[in-house]
Amino acid sequence: MKKLYVLLLCLFATSSLMGELGIDAEFRTAAFFPSSHLFREIYGKTGVDYQLEASTKFQDCIDLWTNFSWYTKKGGSVPLHDPTRISIANVSIGLSYIYDFCNGFSIYGGVGPTFANIRIKNHIPDVWHEKVVKCSVGVLVKSGIRYNLSECYYLDAFADYLYQPKKFHIFANVGGFKPGLGIGMHF
Repeated sequence: MKKLYVLLLCLFATSSLMGELGIDAEFRTAAFFPSSHLFREIYGKTGVDYQLEASTKFQDCIDLWTNFSWYTKKGGSVPLHDPTRISIANVSIGLSYIYDFCNGFSIYGGVGPTFANIRIKNHIPDVWHEKVVKCSVGVLVKSGIRYNLSECYYLDAFADYLYQPKKFHIFANVGGFKPGLGIGMHF
């Protein structure tokens, strides 16, 4: 987590040196509501998802974006409730359509592929540890409203949906609904 804060500090500190690059950089945090019933049963109904996102103009009303998100949560296995932890790192890229509808406000919608590294660590007390690492390809659908606070800073209220299928012992969608807030900077 400290590395994330250092990265954000470096982004903001170097903004004056970068000039007018036409790049937006944003720190986002979201409530994560998993789609899978089994996922919710093991890890709970909600969690916190941290994200870094960068975007640039691709065409007049279309942005090209890339997003990195990180989610980790402890839980209890089914049916024995042995300790388990899941960590999901997603890297996504895609296009968004931007519509400026009012002074300082814009809405957007976008879609793109996402690539995940899913790590599960199971622990059965006094017996063994099991680590499972899987990679998965999915789809991220994005929507939101941005408000420009100034020429350099903006707020972002968003609602994203992640479809991230993967086969473990059974087939599961480790994705879900991600509503949240972000603060960004125009470079």
